[in-house]
Amino acid sequence: MPPFSHFGWPWVAVLLAALAPLMASAFFAAPQTDDFCYGAIALQEGVAGIWRHYQQWSGRLVASTLIPLPSLVSSALGVDLFTVYEGFAASFLLGFALLCYWLIPRLLPIRTNPPRLFFALALLIALTANPPTTRHMLFWMPGAFTYTLPAFVILPLFALLYRALAERAWMSRRQVFLFLPALLLAALCNELAGPIAMLLLGLSLGARRHLAFARIATAQHVMLMTAALAGTVVVYAAPGNLLREATASGSRDVVAALFWGSLWVPRFLALQLPRPGVAGWFALLAVTVAANQSFPSTPRHARTLLVFCFLTLAGAIWISFVAGYYAQGHPLPARAQNVLFVVSVLALSDAFVLALGAYRQRLGRWLSSDLAAPLTLRRLRTAGVALLVLSPALLVAVWQLPQAPAFRRETRAQLLAIGADPQPVAYVRQVEARPRLLFNNQLSPDGREWPNRCIARYFRKEAVIPIP
Repeated sequence: MPPFSHFGWPWVAVLLAALAPLMASAFFAAPQTDDFCYGAIALQEGVAGIWRHYQQWSGRLVASTLIPLPSLVSSALGVDLFTVYEGFAASFLLGFALLCYWLIPRLLPIRTNPPRLFFALALLIALTANPPTTRHMLFWMPGAFTYTLPAFVILPLFALLYRALAERAWMSRRQVFLFLPALLLAALCNELAGPIAMLLLGLSLGARRHLAFARIATAQHVMLMTAALAGTVVVYAAPGNLLREATASGSRDVVAALFWGSLWVPRFLALQLPRPGVAGWFALLAVTVAANQSFPSTPRHARTLLVFCFLTLAGAIWISFVAGYYAQGHPLPARAQNVLFVVSVLALSDAFVLALGAYRQRLGRWLSSDLAAPLTLRRLRTAGVALLVLSPALLVAVWQLPQAPAFRRETRAQLLAIGADPQPVAYVRQVEARPRLLFNNQLSPDGREWPNRCIARYFRKEAVIPIP
């Protein structure tokens, strides 16, 4: 039987069916809160407004420019804002799917369908249906442009650096030149992407020196690190960031940031990674490694690769939480932890495959007989798929999808009522349908909270107040 032939089209159909409610949810995504604030800046003030935002509030130049894209496209083309917004949400989900399909051959010796498609869907579920907050990852553009978009750069970077280490090779010249602008733009999206990218490149360079590769590629590493550093400096040195830090209680305390940031590393690993879908993904990885030949590697080479994976995992989490505590005086918000989640899953996946493959002989009879037995492999495969189907966001999507049409209808009616009201203060009904995957925009009764203020600014109102 050809390798991986037991992952055929029926299993692909199972995963597609499990994903269907989550995919359908993308077509009910709606703009909320920050979408309106950034949309108002771009539509009413243009580039000058975005630059003023950089000066007064946030250094995330690329994210601040991209977040209002749905509003700009809707205004320029005369297309319904909700239709445009749904298109962006679906595009992020499709982008993740394509990224997972690209990653699979760089993680496993699988290059043909249906096994490649099956594992791409499994990885897609593990990454998008189990993170700290799926809504901010896929269905809310301020979160997607700020944190998910840079992940589309960081994950391929890690995969290529790992493969280069594993194969004693290096990236192609074309890949290096593509990553130069990509890393700069990713670093300009948030405060974490640049430091994480520099960590990956620094670890890669150190590992290549440690293993005495014939081609260490020092110059290319430095070029890529410089691109990431340039974007990081622009973000961290932004006058708006410095002003915001000055007003945050507990910020700029180095000792407290190091202490609390370090404590959050084990907490993040304990609370965020043990999810059903993640466990299912690793069960499927165990099947693939047990069913095929071990991956040749010297013990020293294998140990270096494992250290690269685990230092990536721990280092990215530590740097991010320390930076978050220093800037804000409190832990990273869940939407920022999404980046750490996907990097952690990919790093652990490479480490897991490497450990089972490179140390297969040391695992002895248990791996060669019990785990590799056909019955055990079938049970692992079934358990893996079952755990993937039990991923939190998939279950929530199934449960809440019936509310999605009402949510979209009520949200549209609310915004149309605000836009049609000639009075400076608009009174509107609250949205009653509130599916958690899509909703986070309840208006405050007094009209002073952020959701009210953003919508009021977008529609040029003095205030937006819900009807009791």
